[in-house]
Amino acid sequence: MPSFQISERFKTLNRRTLRGIILAMVALGAYISLLIPTALRPTDFNLTVGEVAAQDILAPFPKEYSSLVLTEKAKKEAESRVSPVYLPADPAKSRLQLEKLRNMLAYIGLLRQDTLVGLEQRTQDLTRLTSLSLTEAQARLLLDLPESSWENVQEESFSVLLQIMRTPIREDQTEVVKKSISGLVDFSFTPEESDLIISLVSSFVAPNSIFSQEQTEVMLQKARDAVQPVQKKFASGQIIVLRGQIISEEILEALQAYNLIRNDKTGQELIASAAYIAVLVGFITVYFNRRKISPLYDIRSLALIAITFIGFLLLARIAIPDRAVIPYLFPLPAFALTMAVLFNLEISLVLALLIALLTGYGLQNSLDITPFYSISAMVGALVLGKGRRVADFFWAGLGVGLAGAALILAFRLPDQLTDWIGILTLIAASLINGLASSSLALILQFIFSQVLGLTTSLQLLDISRPDHPLMQFILRNAPGTYQHSLQVANIAEQAAEAIGADPILTRVGAIYHDAGKASNPQFFI
Repeated sequence: MPSFQISERFKTLNRRTLRGIILAMVALGAYISLLIPTALRPTDFNLTVGEVAAQDILAPFPKEYSSLVLTEKAKKEAESRVSPVYLPADPAKSRLQLEKLRNMLAYIGLLRQDTLVGLEQRTQDLTRLTSLSLTEAQARLLLDLPESSWENVQEESFSVLLQIMRTPIREDQTEVVKKSISGLVDFSFTPEESDLIISLVSSFVAPNSIFSQEQTEVMLQKARDAVQPVQKKFASGQIIVLRGQIISEEILEALQAYNLIRNDKTGQELIASAAYIAVLVGFITVYFNRRKISPLYDIRSLALIAITFIGFLLLARIAIPDRAVIPYLFPLPAFALTMAVLFNLEISLVLALLIALLTGYGLQNSLDITPFYSISAMVGALVLGKGRRVADFFWAGLGVGLAGAALILAFRLPDQLTDWIGILTLIAASLINGLASSSLALILQFIFSQVLGLTTSLQLLDISRPDHPLMQFILRNAPGTYQHSLQVANIAEQAAEAIGADPILTRVGAIYHDAGKASNPQFFI
């Protein structure tokens, strides 16, 4: 095998190895950047309910969330307002009590007719009955009542008990019902007879409505289900807990909602971040291998892209988390604008999406931040193109700002927490972000072009100016060549536009293609 082929293979192998190393370093840097918000959490305390807060903790940004603690408290309050459910009056229980009274009256009637036993003995027999509460005086009266009065007492006692037992009586209402018996006794009876009827009836008043555990639980569940989730709201800078305050369940929940409590899930976060990086690295590797984009085969260009990418990403992950306005001020789109000017639009768009996905990963407001950075950066890169004029950077910055403002309206207007002052503040931040991004891109493209030895469109425009020293040299020494070069430049520029080549690079090359003749114009007369 010829030596030059071996040398080329080694060079190819070395380039592949270097590209692999650079990709691995980018993956490592991105992985570290994803862990930065975890490492920079504003608390090192593993707080639990009942502990004392060692410092004041403020809400880092506005937030509204459904509080499980407050919702459960509201549900318990709703449960406390639910009365126990009792079944309707049971006719069987009512008939049983009426039957008992009837039997008792029959027994008393037998005692009244028993002349073989003395009055004293019969009185004692009545007072000893456990199912009947009679005093000795009432027992004597009961035995001495005339037959007609006794018949009336029996009928009234049975009628009153029947009336009472027709209504539901709960166990906790028994005493109340007994106290209401006196109001049901006919006024035609003497006070002694009325007391006697009350004693007879009250002895057989019993609960006939049973507590229903099943129906009560159904009512409790309905009361719980009727409670809407309680929303807890915090404004930016609002105090969540004061120093020395005891941590309650409600406070702990608020701290957890802001991810301010160490949740002992570090291992899970490490694995999740590694999986996310692996997916994105796989995507970028397959994509650029398929596309065969030339700047990625130049090690210096690839290294510069990698360093710039990691630099922007690390700064963003440090500055953005737990902030309200700074995320919309951070000039992350400057990275995409710089890539568009130095290399090409495709690299800019793909890397803009990639850095936005990494920047928003794991943040509380990732659903807002990720599209804000990705779409606004893409719009800016499309507006900027190759950045042939300084005005292009201005329009690109305006495109970034306006796209970001539109996204803020799209995501913030449906949010009830955001007022118009907050929305206008973020829109102003987005416009400043656009101008800052374009200004930073203008500076970076100049610096990086010097490092890589690239000639940007602005530099081409600068050296194509008629007052450029080399142009003046050609004009003074070889005016004919100068006019000829201008004509060739005009034709070549039109040809480049027709075939999709770079018209500015073609024009500048055509202008200076005969520059050497100006050194000794006599040789070319």
